[in-house]
Amino acid sequence: MTGIPPDAWADAPAPRAQPGGVAGGVLAVSSVNPRYFSVKKGGREKAVYLVGTNLWNNVQDGAGFHSCDRPGPEFSWTAYLDFLRSRRLNFIRAWRWEHFKFKLPPELDTAGPYCVSPQPWPRTGSGKAYDGGPKFDLSTFDQAYFDRLRTRVVKARERGMYVSVMLFEGFCAHMCDSATVTAGHPFDGQNNVNGIDIESIRDYQSDSVPPDVLALQRAYVRKVIDTVGDLDNVLYEVANESWHGSVSWQYDVIRYVKRYEAVRRFSAHPVGMSAIWPDGNDDWLFASPADWIMPGFPAAGHYLHDPPAATGAKVVVSDTDHYAPCAVDAVWAWKSFTRGLNSSQLDCGIGDPARPDPAFDFLEPARYAQGDAGLLARRTDLFAMEPRGDLTSTRYALASPGREYVILQPEKSPRIDVDLAPGTYRVRWFDISTRKWRSANKATVRSPSTKTFTAPFKEPGPTVLYLRTP
Repeated sequence: MTGIPPDAWADAPAPRAQPGGVAGGVLAVSSVNPRYFSVKKGGREKAVYLVGTNLWNNVQDGAGFHSCDRPGPEFSWTAYLDFLRSRRLNFIRAWRWEHFKFKLPPELDTAGPYCVSPQPWPRTGSGKAYDGGPKFDLSTFDQAYFDRLRTRVVKARERGMYVSVMLFEGFCAHMCDSATVTAGHPFDGQNNVNGIDIESIRDYQSDSVPPDVLALQRAYVRKVIDTVGDLDNVLYEVANESWHGSVSWQYDVIRYVKRYEAVRRFSAHPVGMSAIWPDGNDDWLFASPADWIMPGFPAAGHYLHDPPAATGAKVVVSDTDHYAPCAVDAVWAWKSFTRGLNSSQLDCGIGDPARPDPAFDFLEPARYAQGDAGLLARRTDLFAMEPRGDLTSTRYALASPGREYVILQPEKSPRIDVDLAPGTYRVRWFDISTRKWRSANKATVRSPSTKTFTAPFKEPGPTVLYLRTP
């Protein structure tokens, strides 16, 4: 299989275990273990571990799917949800593209240009826009866009999935091909009948946004919240990979979302901030008023090879779009889990059958590994656990010392040394490659000591060792 067209995703194999029912409630940062989100159940917090994969065109038609002159097959949201559920994934990053026509920088993509619709505003203005179509009227909204957004979030909720609604798209506004970086945006003067004319991202995502532009942005944010704010499976993300001058503007958007939710008396949904590109600093994310973050800089790639352990300062969703798009394996998912990170990946290979992408096969182990980690997370006392790489020779462990340990051996070695508290532990091994569990003899530790465990599989590593007291 080299690629799955959208209308074929429904044929994906049925899962062995599935998250049950509708989403379980509005997410909140856990007061018990703030590395994770929680929902309230019977007055108590229940942990929610997020694992997901996302596509550029999962809300709007166009980007990353077909060029302007070659329409692709219609996107099937239902089949997409089936695809995610078959891999036990529960998190969707719902993309927004602000440009109705754009080209990516040539070093990233030589295809395109891409045409994206629908947009939040109707194309009912007189005269022709950049792409030859009618101009936008920014004084009103295209209800079809918001109806589609709500319908897709509702359907995800019915599958037990959480959706991060991306409010703005920052990358293309400063990194797209120079011919389309502003010309393909509705707020460029040639594209609307309202006298709005941004000249660069400084006029759109910075602390010096003109008042008339800011008013339109806030009206749009209010419309999004009015559309999905009553649903319990919603998160918000301010902007994907905006520039370094957007930091204070993003902070203001986060505060505005929280204020407007309070005005509307909606439950407070988590608001997130993602990596600044290309010269960002993750410290800006940790210092933000966001509830959750998607980091990636500086030292791009460290979340791929040796991710930093989550401290609880923010809920961290490690999304590969920011450091290794379409370039992760199964071990990456388990590294993220054992470092206290939620995980999400920008997917490839799912799309147009006329352009099959071998990246689909390459990413399957990572997709399934995310789901496997998510299933184990639901079976552990996740709130009691924290990253404890210091307890093992492999440096990757999530542990509640004396009670429960999840230890990753990322190398092809059968041996794992673990510093254990006294107790009798049930021992189970998971072969990441075959996705098979195997039980071993119980281990009894009479005093604090280092114990060596050897994997029972014929082919060594990578593996997961799961220890738990009865």
